[in-house]
Amino acid sequence: MILLLKILWIYLFMYALGVVFSPYLGDTIRSHVALRTIGWVFITYVSYLTAHFIPFLYASFLFFIPIVILIAIRSPSRKDIKVSLIPEILFATSFGAFLFIRYSDPSIFGAEKFMDIAFIHSILRSESFPPPDPWFAGGDLNFYYYFGYVMVSQLIRIGGLTPETGFNVILPLLFSLTITLAYEIGEMLSGSRWYGVLSAYFVGIAGNLAGFFHIIYNILNSIPFDYTFYWASSRVIPETINEFPFFSFLHGDLHAHVIAIPLKLFFLLVLVSLWKHGRTVVHYTLLSFLMAVFIMTNTWDFVGMGLTLLTFLLFFEPWKRAMVSGGLITIASLGLALPFLISFEGGSDFGFVTKASPVLPFLAIYLPFFVPAFLYSRKSVKKTALLVSLLAGSVLFIMGYQIFIVALPLLILMFPKKTDSEPDKFARTLFFSGLILLLGVEVIYLDSRLNSVFKLYLQIWVLFALSVPYMLHKILSEIRKSEMKLVYWITIALIAMTAFYPPVATYTKALSYPMYTLNGAEFIKNSYPEDYLAIQWLENYAYGTILEYASPSYEYGGRISSFTGLPTVIAWYNHEVFWRKNSEEIIERIDDVKTIYSSDNATLVRELARKYNISYLYVGNLEFENYSVNFSTLSSAGFELIKTFGNSSIYKFSPG
Repeated sequence: MILLLKILWIYLFMYALGVVFSPYLGDTIRSHVALRTIGWVFITYVSYLTAHFIPFLYASFLFFIPIVILIAIRSPSRKDIKVSLIPEILFATSFGAFLFIRYSDPSIFGAEKFMDIAFIHSILRSESFPPPDPWFAGGDLNFYYYFGYVMVSQLIRIGGLTPETGFNVILPLLFSLTITLAYEIGEMLSGSRWYGVLSAYFVGIAGNLAGFFHIIYNILNSIPFDYTFYWASSRVIPETINEFPFFSFLHGDLHAHVIAIPLKLFFLLVLVSLWKHGRTVVHYTLLSFLMAVFIMTNTWDFVGMGLTLLTFLLFFEPWKRAMVSGGLITIASLGLALPFLISFEGGSDFGFVTKASPVLPFLAIYLPFFVPAFLYSRKSVKKTALLVSLLAGSVLFIMGYQIFIVALPLLILMFPKKTDSEPDKFARTLFFSGLILLLGVEVIYLDSRLNSVFKLYLQIWVLFALSVPYMLHKILSEIRKSEMKLVYWITIALIAMTAFYPPVATYTKALSYPMYTLNGAEFIKNSYPEDYLAIQWLENYAYGTILEYASPSYEYGGRISSFTGLPTVIAWYNHEVFWRKNSEEIIERIDDVKTIYSSDNATLVRELARKYNISYLYVGNLEFENYSVNFSTLSSAGFELIKTFGNSSIYKFSPG
C-alpha cells in the first residue's frame, strides 16, 4: 500500500511539473502532459548545477517546496484540461500497462542493468559531481554522459523510493512520456487524433518485420517460443545492434539511450511548434537547452538531433539565416553544458566502415517505413533525377554499400518541393534527416561500427516513425478512389506485421514467469540470500570503499558495489578498459585484489588496503569460488570481522 502511494505521488509530482510550467511555455507547447518532460529535465539541471556547491541530497529538493506552492495557487484551466485530456489518458494507460510489465519482470540483472543500478546508487550517495565510479575506486564517472542517471536519481529521491524499486517505476514513466509525446507530434502534424495515435504506435509499440518473420518461422517449424524470443529482433544486421523503442523498454536496461527517447521527442515537438507558431526566443532557448542536455545525457543524440535541427533550418529558412541560427544554438548549448564538459574526459574513435549492411536484413527493419515513403513521394521529382540516383545506388550496391540502392533514390524523392505545405515539408525534414543518418552510418563510424548503428538506428526509427503516419494521412486524403483499396490494404498489412512482435515478445519475456514485485533486487534475495542481507546492511551502515571479487563484465560480479553504491577496487573490468583506455592499471588492480584475498604476506595486504583506501572487505560465494581466501592473513593485516550472514562475512579494515 505504501509503495502504491509513493508511485501515485510520483505521478502527481509529474502532473504538477506540467501544470507549473504551462503558464511559461503553454503558447509553445499546448499540453501540460508534454511539459512534464521539460519540467523534469529543468529541475534536474538546476539541481545538478547546485550540487557543484552544496550536497546533491539537498539540491535534489531545491524545487520541491516552490512547485508544491505553485500548484497550490494555480490549477489548470478548462482549456488546459480539454487540450490535455487525450494525452493524459494515453499517459496514464501506457504508464499502468508498462508498470505491470515491470511488476512481472522486475529483475535488475542481465545485459547492462548492473551498470545502470550502480550509477544510480553512486549518484544518490554522491555529494557533488562528477559522481564516483562504483567499479573503479578513486575514479569518477567523468568518462560517461551520466546526466540521465541524475534525472532518474532525482525522481527516485523525491518519490522516496529505493533505487531497486525506482528503477522499475522510472522505466514505465519514460515509456508513457514516449507514447504521449509521439501522439502530440502526430496530432499537431496531421491535425488528426487518429494519426496521433498511429504516431504513438509506430514510435513506441511497433516491432520490426524480423520479429514477424521469426514468429512465422517458429510456427511453421513447430519451434516453441521461449524467454529469448524477444532478443533476436534487435540483432538483425550482422555484427550490429538494431534496437527500436519497444524492444529497448521491454529489454529493461535503464540506459542513456532509453532515458533520452522522450527527450528527443520533446525536441522534435519544439520544432513542430516552431513552424506552427513562428520563431520566438522561447523556441530557440528550448532548443539550445535540449541540445545541451543531449550532450550530457546521450551524446549520440547531439549528433542525430543536431543534424535534424540543421535540416529543419535549411528547409524552412534562407540558408544564411539557417546557418546563423544553427551556430547560435550550438554555441549556447555548449555553454549550458560547460559544467559537465569541464570535467568530461570521454573520447571517441573515428573510422570508415569496411563491412556495410546487407540490404535484406536492413529491409526487415525499415520496409514498413520505406513503402509509405515511396508511395507518398512517388511524384516528387523528375524521372531523370530518380534514374540517376538509382544508377548511383546500383554502383554503390556493387561496391558493397547495398542499402544505397533503396535509400539513395528515396533521399532524392524526400527533398522538399516548392509546392509543399509546411506539414509536408516537416514530414520530409524528419524522413530526410533519418536517411542522412542512415547513409552516413554505412560509410563512417564513431566509437565503433556496432555502437554507431546501435545508437543512431534508434534515432532513425523515431524520425521515420513520426513522419510515416503523416504520409499515410496525406496519401489517403489525395489518392483516387480506384487506388484507395490498394493503399488501404498496404497500410493495414504494414501495421499488422509490425503488431505481431510486441505481444509475443512481452508474453515470452515478461509475463510467462511473473515475479509480481517491483523490487529489482528480488532475484538476489531468492538466489543469493546471504548477498542480499549483506547488501542491505552495507547500504544502511557503511561508507567508503569495499573490496569484492574483481569480476569481468556481464556477470553477477560487482553485485555489492552495484547495489550499494560503495565503490570497489575493480569490477566489470571489460567495461573499465573500454572506458578508461588503461588496461595496465586495470590488470594491476585485478592482481592486487587477488593478492589481498589470497596472500600470506600481511604487510603487503595492509599496504594494498591503504593504497586503495579500503574500508570494508566482503567474502561471499564469488570470493570463495575465485580466491583461496586467507583469513589468517586478513586478520593480521587489520581486517576485523564485524558481520556474518551464513557463510558470508563483512570485514572492516583498521589501518593501524
